[in-house]
Amino acid sequence: MTATPAVASEFVALLTDVLGTHRPDPSRSGGGFDRPLWDLLDDLGLVRLSGSEAGGGSGAGWHDAVALHEQVAAHGIQLPLVEHDLLAGWVLERLGRPAPHGVLTLGQVDNDGIARGVPWAGVADQIVLIREDGSGNGTAQVLAPSEVTVSSGRNLAGEPRDVITDIGTAGGSALDIPVEVLRSLRHRAALIRAVQVCGALDAAVESTARHVSERIQFGRPLAKFQAVQHAVADAAAETALARAATQAAVDEAVAGDFLGHGLTVSIAAARSCAGHASSLVVRAAHQLHGALGTTREHSLHLVTVPALAWINEYGTVAEFDRVLTRAALAAESGPFQGHGGVWDLAVSS
Repeated sequence: MTATPAVASEFVALLTDVLGTHRPDPSRSGGGFDRPLWDLLDDLGLVRLSGSEAGGGSGAGWHDAVALHEQVAAHGIQLPLVEHDLLAGWVLERLGRPAPHGVLTLGQVDNDGIARGVPWAGVADQIVLIREDGSGNGTAQVLAPSEVTVSSGRNLAGEPRDVITDIGTAGGSALDIPVEVLRSLRHRAALIRAVQVCGALDAAVESTARHVSERIQFGRPLAKFQAVQHAVADAAAETALARAATQAAVDEAVAGDFLGHGLTVSIAAARSCAGHASSLVVRAAHQLHGALGTTREHSLHLVTVPALAWINEYGTVAEFDRVLTRAALAAESGPFQGHGGVWDLAVSS
């Protein structure tokens, strides 16, 4: 196994400085597209961080992108950075088409010709709509919102998740997408949500640990109570497990260009751990913050509610649990039988 490439400390410091000074107002979450912040991040080369320099991007790697999106999630910032850079922008580059100017997003067209839950479609300048043909291949159609009908929707966290109809009457030629590009795109989308969840859970645990250390109850800090210590420790442990699984999947994905053998199982493990950790961490964080943590004025919900929304986007927790279950059963009855079973499966992945 190769070592994880180090992210430059100067880059991490830049993210902390920039994002820390633009923390959203907790009482106005889901308040709309923050154009000034988007323009600032664009000027800093962060909007198309992983895009090639020839295509107008910064040419950074996925580990740098992970650092960015963890920090964005941890600061409770809502912007279509994932869709713009890692998904829509990436797929257009792979298809040899320069990414158009403006905000990009990406959606999946269902069998009934409707794209549901498309992030930020209403504010995007161009929408990349993916349609699979059932044989593993697919097509991509690049459209402006004005060419289709966009109905506003939101996820649990208030982020735009719109519905697009009248796609069949829109113009624009369809670009053929090879099967390996579609597979890689699915892996990228599923994995980046795990990354975002980890960033949000880290922030929730940090906020909770700080609160119980500062909050005085019955003459002493909450952190002095054993039950509180156990709850914080459990939340921190679940977050660490999710982060470890996600980091392992990121390393494997980058090494195999998001197509490596066993990657589907590794990403499923990351998403499953992140999904189950979210339930425990969010519950513990709000319980330990008490009434203060349930108010709109407190920043806790800026990280906890998005985590609960993201765990069921680009695949649900139940779906990833089923992938792991099938892999474990196959390992116990297949070539690994009698030689460690599911544990050898984990090593081989």
